[in-house]
Amino acid sequence: MKQVTTKPLNSSPETFQTLEVIEPTMLKELERLFQLSWSDFRFDVKCQKGVPNPIAALKDGKLIGGLAFTLFSSPEHSGSDKNRSNVIWLNALYVDETCRGQGVARHLIDCAIQLMSNTEQRALFAYTDVPLMYLHLGWKTIDSECEEGHQVVGVELT
Repeated sequence: MKQVTTKPLNSSPETFQTLEVIEPTMLKELERLFQLSWSDFRFDVKCQKGVPNPIAALKDGKLIGGLAFTLFSSPEHSGSDKNRSNVIWLNALYVDETCRGQGVARHLIDCAIQLMSNTEQRALFAYTDVPLMYLHLGWKTIDSECEEGHQVVGVELT
């Protein structure tokens, strides 16, 4: 597992750790964490080719958040679905309520961008009900005509 230790983006001296999740027990624990917000969330039993492994955030060895990816149609191409290329999206981003406001989500998103910047994909997308969080991080609205309270947002990868 790749590990990165970092300080949260606030004045607290506490640290948390992020790592790429490949171990089955941690994957199951991360799946349960995502199910707190999305009861039907399940990791695909077969890994999709080219889709990065999920990223977990731990504090004192306890899982406090995570981010997962999926493969889906690009929102940038017009035309019918059969002509749209598939790209990697952020599929789920969750931080335990007791750890919010400590920079965990921002760090997970930064890790995702860094990971995706090493690919041929030009942008990363998310369908979210918290678009302001992404917009504050420099993402742009791609489509606001979604389910009420949701937006498709994207960020260019360098």
